[in-house]
Amino acid sequence: MIMKHSKLVFVRQVIYWTCLLGVLFAGIYHGVSRCWGNPRGAYRVWEDQGWFLKAPMDTSDFQWRAWREFVWILTGVFVLFSWANARAKKAWPLKPSECKQEYPLDDKHTFRVPLGKQSLPMKIFSILIRLLFLVPFHGSTLIFVWGVALISYLIAKIFKKHWLNPILSWIFLSAVLFASDYWSGFEFRAICRGLHLENVSECMDIAIWLDDHRGYLRWQTYFNITFCRLISFNMDYYWRLNGAKTSYVPKTEIDARTISHLPLTLYNGYHYFDYLYYPPLYIAGPILTFNSYVSQKLDLRSNQQKNGATWQYKLFYLARVYFWTCFLDIYLTGLHYSSYLTSGRWLSFESAEMGICVYFVLGFMFTKFLCIWRFFRAWALIDNIDTVDNMKRCFSNNHSFAQFWQSWHASMNKWTFRYIYVPLGGKRYQHFSVWVIFFFVGLWHNLSITWVTWALMNCIFFTGELVLMHYIREGTWVGDLLRKWSLMWHWLCGTAGACCIVVLMMSQLCLDLGFAWIPGFIRGYAIAPGSGRTLILMYIAFYCATHIQSVLKTRRLAREATERQVWLRMYADGKAE
Repeated sequence: MIMKHSKLVFVRQVIYWTCLLGVLFAGIYHGVSRCWGNPRGAYRVWEDQGWFLKAPMDTSDFQWRAWREFVWILTGVFVLFSWANARAKKAWPLKPSECKQEYPLDDKHTFRVPLGKQSLPMKIFSILIRLLFLVPFHGSTLIFVWGVALISYLIAKIFKKHWLNPILSWIFLSAVLFASDYWSGFEFRAICRGLHLENVSECMDIAIWLDDHRGYLRWQTYFNITFCRLISFNMDYYWRLNGAKTSYVPKTEIDARTISHLPLTLYNGYHYFDYLYYPPLYIAGPILTFNSYVSQKLDLRSNQQKNGATWQYKLFYLARVYFWTCFLDIYLTGLHYSSYLTSGRWLSFESAEMGICVYFVLGFMFTKFLCIWRFFRAWALIDNIDTVDNMKRCFSNNHSFAQFWQSWHASMNKWTFRYIYVPLGGKRYQHFSVWVIFFFVGLWHNLSITWVTWALMNCIFFTGELVLMHYIREGTWVGDLLRKWSLMWHWLCGTAGACCIVVLMMSQLCLDLGFAWIPGFIRGYAIAPGSGRTLILMYIAFYCATHIQSVLKTRRLAREATERQVWLRMYADGKAE
């Protein structure tokens, strides 16, 4: 019986891989033929000469254009930072102290991590290295960056354990986040005009000079990530003063550090500044909480004991980032789907071509963010600061909408869980809190109608999924009946994954072009002549992709369970209290 079952699973996997690879081959063949089989300019916009075969490359995505331009500069910056920081740590190592952080290992056991303290020369070095990093990037706009940070710090220190601390922190920082986006980072000339100082020549001359030296990066664009850090410090400090406790059992080292309070003396101005402007994570994250950062920074144990990452793992992890960066360049040389979408030419495609185009653009977006986020995480790892890994699994590896958002921007998901979802009541009020979270995340990205529409779409789909899962969850008669019929449950999971991918395609289309293009996609993809065949083929492809990734997910969960057992054993062997 076991042999028959294993053979059945093997046959299913062969069928799934055959169908999926067939559709992927069709998509690649279609994209290459569109790119190379048409006269120049027929379907091409935003072209640039690529390094691969000296062929035209799709550069319609502005984020990828900027990333390709600055990735090697950032590499040089972080090589120097890592080298200098390593030399400084060797010259001025941590000193033992009486501070400890208590980890919850499980419901019964805890472990106390010894924390050290930095010497004065090391603190001065850390401040100087952050100044060297920030001044060229933000220039004169550091007035706003540091001004906002100072006011937020004063709110935390003045109101302390009072309930006004979190309320005022959220109100003030949200106001700055949206105002800086709306007024394009507050131009100094506009401020002078607002104060009716435009007739004072000295003031206008200073304002013009300041506007001409605003640095290489717009501060309001990167304030999104800083906003999360500011909220993290104020909330962690507030919960520490109030002795807040959680029943959450951590699954990883980072989770344990995040939910565990630090000694009160560590919530000070130096660690606040050090955390806010940590170079490897400043530009794009991943987002790390204050508790977790300071805990790792001051941990007296060896580097491998702190996060389990060896040098071989760190270098291999970084090498994979550069591999995927080169791969994406080759991909954009042969497949110009992003430019088809940007130019609107995809509307002239046939039904099957339209579906393939949007799906491959979603794949491009996934790989692009994977490269960016893992690049910065890799350099943080080299500096022995571990973070949550964004893009935990492929976008096709999801049976539900909730699973997708837990893995896509995983660090942001954990941040919203800790600082929005839990304070709003957790699972008890999740039907309400999901609307608050998605609208906040949409406006956090950009203050525009496009992101509001995106948030609305996600809320509708997510709420529908919550209602559906309520009736088919394990323990209900419908859920138990479906689980008894293994083939029915197998089909239902695959269909849910296929529908999830289609929803994500529409969500991505909404972000790239706006909600007005969604009806055109639905009409061309599901209503136009020949769309029935397209729906069947795409359903088969997405169904197969979901089940293939399901097998990979099972293996990943088994590996994570093994890693957790190793983690628990490492602390529990004579160390748990």
